[in-house]
Amino acid sequence: MKKGLEYIQGSTKRSLDIIGAAALLSVLAPVGAAAAVGVCIDTKDFNPIFPQVRNGEGGKQFNALKLRTIARTLTEGVPAQVLGTFDPRASAYGLALRKYGLDEVPQIVNVFRGEMSLVGMRPLSDEGLNLFQESDPKLFDDWYGYFTASKPGLAVPELYL
Repeated sequence: MKKGLEYIQGSTKRSLDIIGAAALLSVLAPVGAAAAVGVCIDTKDFNPIFPQVRNGEGGKQFNALKLRTIARTLTEGVPAQVLGTFDPRASAYGLALRKYGLDEVPQIVNVFRGEMSLVGMRPLSDEGLNLFQESDPKLFDDWYGYFTASKPGLAVPELYL
């Protein structure tokens, strides 16, 4: 249990996360709703949001919410890929959502739930962690302690204008 200054810092960060997420939601709700309708039309699926298992604070797994950018029929029974923004299975609409980070808008709900923070490292899947560990085991061991010490943050889109 956190005490003293550590508790104050944690509760202050949580308060700022809630206030910031509320402000973001008030601005992005119409954009997110329009993007969700577009996903329903594009994927011919009436569930535009899907959970993606990610690793968070203390190594606990949680379901990061995202907008679907690939039709469900193309992902069923297919192992997860670590391809990033340019997954060949994604539609043109899905790639546009990814490019501008709009597929991440539902993660504001994860901030309200306390699973994520507005600021932090990007949450990684098991596949992403395994790739990193295989590529540089020593660096991974040093980094993993820092990664699991705090909540992951929202993804920030890399805008290529």
